[in-house]
Amino acid sequence: MSGVQAPPAKAPAAAPPKIDWAQIGNRVATVALLFAVAALVVINLGPFVFPYRVYTVLSGSMEPTIPVGAQVVVVKVNAADILVGDIITFDRPSNPGVLITHRVIEVEPDGKGGTQWITKGDHNSIPDSWRIPATGYGYRYAFAVPLVGYLFAMLQSPLGRICFILAPALLLAAVVVNDFWKASDKRRLPAA
Repeated sequence: MSGVQAPPAKAPAAAPPKIDWAQIGNRVATVALLFAVAALVVINLGPFVFPYRVYTVLSGSMEPTIPVGAQVVVVKVNAADILVGDIITFDRPSNPGVLITHRVIEVEPDGKGGTQWITKGDHNSIPDSWRIPATGYGYRYAFAVPLVGYLFAMLQSPLGRICFILAPALLLAAVVVNDFWKASDKRRLPAA
């Protein structure tokens, strides 16, 4: 021997950690479920606590600003704070109970010492034939979430309500079954 020592043998490299796709899927599904439930609670119960309302847009009179099927959120404001250019939601004068969401294009005197709004849908070529009294308070457009209105309209139907109950239940069942399978697999693996 010449006095030179051989380098120590390297230990085998540790295998990279295995990605547990089932656990990742489980967590993503849980977060998605929690987010969906929280969003539905805020949107549906919020109007009972906070001064806003949520409506589904059923016509194209405000396109492209607000597409058909959008869910609009409107906030309660004093009538004096609504200006030309604001989008408001109001009862249709010729058919109370039917809501209209249109833009204020002009404010004019009502002949009784007050004012009234002239409204028009962005997609319409002419102003609305009615006038809206600018008294008390009104609901001003805050924002819209496209396509969500279709979901809420569907949830009003019997089939939609069943799906609303079944979808989270099935998702939760899938998460629980996945957890049982994982626990079963861990029990079957031989000890290292």
